[in-house]
Amino acid sequence: MRQLEQAAATYQDSRQCLWEAMTYWRMANACLAAGRPAQAARTGRRGPRLLHGPNGQWARANALTVLGRALRRTGHADRARVCRQQALETYEALGSPEAPAVRQLLPTGTGGLPAS
Repeated sequence: MRQLEQAAATYQDSRQCLWEAMTYWRMANACLAAGRPAQAARTGRRGPRLLHGPNGQWARANALTVLGRALRRTGHADRARVCRQQALETYEALGSPEAPAVRQLLPTGTGGLPAS
């Protein structure tokens, strides 16, 4: 994790927003895998904020997806749904193959969210 933190700082210093955001995405995934969803949510919030241009939309959707997972695991189901919905809209607009998997994470009209 320390190496990822150093990489994020390096990318930030050199104004490489895409790579900085992708590093936060990797950090958030690592935190989730280690059973630390609160830390994953804190870290995961940083990535999407950096990705607004057309070249970063796919990466932003990835970051929103992992942030949604982290928020769901910390009991913030509504915020998780918003992240996942934004990710899905982006994936669909891009014609990305990730769209069906994210669509399955959203409620289907029953009012419930999947567990992850």
